[in-house]
This record gives sequence, structure tokens and C-alpha cells, in this order.
Amino acid sequence: MVRTFRLKQLGPLVFLLLALTPGQVPAGGAFQPQVDAKIQVVWPHDGQGRPAPLESARFVNVEAYLFERGTLEPVACNFPNRVILRWTVLSLTSGGFLGGTLIPAQDYPGHPPGAVGERVIRVVEGRTFPAWVFNNVPVAPPTEFRAKAITNITYFFVEVEGAEARTSVWAHGQQVLTRLPYPRFIGGADEGPVDAVDALIQVVWPHDGQGRPREVTEAPLVNVGVDLIRHPVLAPGDAVSVGFGFDRPVWLLRALNNGYLEPVKVGEKVQTTTPLAENVSWPRWVFNDVDVAAARDPANKYYFAVRVEGVATHTTVWAHGADPRTYFPQKDVPTRSCR
Repeated sequence: MVRTFRLKQLGPLVFLLLALTPGQVPAGGAFQPQVDAKIQVVWPHDGQGRPAPLESARFVNVEAYLFERGTLEPVACNFPNRVILRWTVLSLTSGGFLGGTLIPAQDYPGHPPGAVGERVIRVVEGRTFPAWVFNNVPVAPPTEFRAKAITNITYFFVEVEGAEARTSVWAHGQQVLTRLPYPRFIGGADEGPVDAVDALIQVVWPHDGQGRPREVTEAPLVNVGVDLIRHPVLAPGDAVSVGFGFDRPVWLLRALNNGYLEPVKVGEKVQTTTPLAENVSWPRWVFNDVDVAAARDPANKYYFAVRVEGVATHTTVWAHGADPRTYFPQKDVPTRSCR
């Protein structure tokens, strides 16, 4: 049954903003390794190998390590699976109707959909292990457009082909707070078959558990609303939702600080509408009373993403915290050498 539900929104909220699609076991039941992918460093530069300030750098180099699930033991020295860096973008303007836009992973106009890592061998504290490097990854620095400042935040994460992989999220950008007073307009729903979706996190509403809105540093819980758009969605007028008959489980993923995105709960499908258009409705997946108590400490932040079972998912990422940026001053050191 579909119920009508409206997520409450609070004045200027302090809340912030990738696609994670962990490997699935193929129909034949072939073994897939379980690994943890952690981004260790994002280094901004000018494209010529010279370090550049974060606010002006147009490229970054990224390095990630792969560990056996739940450990700091490195994967095999010759681990053969392709490791892919993905990213999703949050663009915020100083004014205008939208105020902010979340661009799903693999859909950033004018940029490649991802980068395949080069496996290299590192030696740290006498331990030998593989690492994956991604050089000259383009990022969008802040710009001025028609007298309005545009701030871009890039959220990086990792996929591992042929593996069930958890990934960390790295937020690269300035210290800005995500406000989406006008979520992306949805023009309607299409009941046709779906092969891929853009998962748009439209709202994250912090509250105290009694229905009273709270700021990030005061709220122990949030409600999250997600719209599934038929892939791809780029222009504001192109957003068409999946139909009400779409029955794939929709999972909310959450990571704390430099931890891994992990499933939290399956969303409840409800019906939502907009005052901007009469007789327009579409399904929304809502996740109520999600624990974010750790974000009451300004040193912590959560990252949210979405995974839809059985469908290619191009997700946005939403960072919930007083400061979305990633700080990882010291790389992980594996507990042993690779084999």
C-alpha cells in the first residue's frame, strides 16, 4: 500500500551531502571476494605535478588500499580485479532558485564517468602490499557565474569489479553546508521497465525523535527521502521517476567519518507530490529515525548513499555534519605483507 508522506524541512538546516553498488553473487554462484576499499589520500594539483591550493586545483591524484573484509590485511599482491574510482558532485550557489544541486555518480557533465586504478606496490614499515592510484582526476573548483559564487564539493568512493566491496567516502572541497531548499523537481512517473536508476537523496531532516526539528549538532535522528529517477538525469526538466510498481528493495547506506558505507535499512515506499504542478505524483522511499547521534560532536560526520537491489544504481552522496570535509592525516599501515 502506498501512503502519502511529506518530509518536514527546517529553515536553514545544517545538513550535507555518492554510487556504491557492492558486487552481487552471480547466478552461477561464483565466488566473489569480500574486500574493504579505503581511500588514503586525495592530493590537489595543477595538472603539471605542482601542488595547488584546494580552492583552485583542477586535478587531484587519489590513492586507495584494499583489505580483506574487516581487517587491515592486504589483498593478494597480484589482486586482478579492476578497481574503479567514482565520484559525485554537490554544486552550491550563493543564490538563485535551486540553491544547490546534487549530481549522481557517473553523470557529471563534461567529465569521465570514473577512473580505473593502476596497481602499484608499496613498502611501508617493512610491509609490502598493493595500492591503487588514480592520477589527474578532474575536479571542479569554485567559480563565479553571473555574479554568483558556485562552490563544488566532490565525493569520491571506490568500486571493485567482481567483488563485494565496502568503500569509504572522501569529501573534497571547501567547508560549506548543504542546503537544498528546493529539491530537484520531478515531472512525473513512468511505469516502464527499469535497467538503471539515479538515486537522488532529496532531503535529510534532523529531529529529536518527537517530531521537533533540530540542528545537526543537536539532532540524534534524521529522516531521509530518496527519489529514484530513470537514468540518466542531467537537466532539471528531465527528471522522471520510476513508477509506483517498482518493487526492488532500496537500501540506505551510511558511513561514519572514514569508515565504510554499510546498509542501514530498507526504505518505505510512499506517495509524494509537489505544489509546483497539479496532478503530479511519484513514489519516494523514506527512511525514518536513522541514528546520527555521533554527528552532534562537530568532529564527526556521516555520509549517506543509496543502493537498489538488482538495478544499476547511480547514487548521490549526502554528508551530514558540521564540516563535511575528510581529514585522514595518516595512511593505514597493513598488518602484514601481501602474499
